[in-house]
Amino acid sequence: MTRMAILSKWERPYNMADIITGIRIVCSIALLFCPLFSQVFYALYITAGISDMIDGFQIPNAFVGFANSLQTWYRIIE
Repeated sequence: MTRMAILSKWERPYNMADIITGIRIVCSIALLFCPLFSQVFYALYITAGISDMIDGFQIPNAFVGFANSLQTWYRIIE
């Protein structure tokens, strides 16, 4: 077993949310030094936007409300 597998999630030096946030921060700072409306500007802008969407998307929470509403309708129909 590797050392990373033994460490708990709080002891690991990084996690995916931190990496995605770091990408967004680096892209945002790099935007300040790019020519406005250039191809590099758009590439950094889109990368920062996509990383923001990925960071905000939570799969388990997206389906919890839907599952609860299905349970409610099932109880009403029952």
